Amino acid sequence: MTACPVNGSLTGLRADRPAAFFPIPPPSITRMMKAIVDCNSFYCSCERLFRPDLLQKPVVVLSNNDGCIISRSDEAKKAGVPMGEPYFMAKQVLKRGDMAVFSSNYHLYGDLSWRVMVTLRSLCPKVE
Repeated sequence: MTACPVNGSLTGLRADRPAAFFPIPPPSITRMMKAIVDCNSFYCSCERLFRPDLLQKPVVVLSNNDGCIISRSDEAKKAGVPMGEPYFMAKQVLKRGDMAVFSSNYHLYGDLSWRVMVTLRSLCPKVE
């Protein structure tokens, strides 16, 4: 018997679903599995890592020399902050919405991206 990759059970089935929905795939298929990993609003997520008080607040990251908006949290997107908008044009909307605005910190983003990739490589032998 093989353990299920989803829940570790020996039957390979989830207890809350009928058997037809979660059969154990043959080994030849599991070797070909692929995944796409996307870090949502990555620059905003990096800034929030060191500012947990911003977890439910809108966050915006600006490009080099604070030219344009290059990353928006989900809360900023819902507030209608457009991607790529020049900062001088969006400044009033950002202040009115009490949004956290950060200048880009590419050293931080590069370091955290490297950490994400190290984590992925520890979970999967082949990462592109």
